[in-house]
Amino acid sequence: MTCSAPNDAARTARAQLVDKDGAVTEYAIPISVVNVAPAITIVSAPSTIASQNTYTITFKFSDPGLLDRWRYSFDWGDGTSTSITNVATQGTTLSGSHRYSGPKKGVTSASDTVTVSVIDDGGGVSTAKVPVVVTTNSHP
Repeated sequence: MTCSAPNDAARTARAQLVDKDGAVTEYAIPISVVNVAPAITIVSAPSTIASQNTYTITFKFSDPGLLDRWRYSFDWGDGTSTSITNVATQGTTLSGSHRYSGPKKGVTSASDTVTVSVIDDGGGVSTAKVPVVVTTNSHP
């Protein structure tokens, strides 16, 4: 037998057995339903971007904690990040955009890693990392 719980908490599992003579035995056992971190799916993330152009990444997430609330943020890998955004539903496509300033002078490209983080209100944290190469834009 399986049973799902809408969120993490202490619960009691109960069972009742009835034998062929009608005698009843009842059982109860405490169980703990633990929080499960959200799962992130990257929908779209370009592998390269020319400097000074807008990079956009899209993602979805799912979480078995149906009563949770969630927050997400982006670390763009170049020393900048977004502030945390609250979201009340899961499964919708979310996105973030960033403008990379480009590689250092004299360098034609630089590699960064974009990190998407989703945190649920039970403390579950998931991250998804996507590499991106920022190239010099010859037409600023």
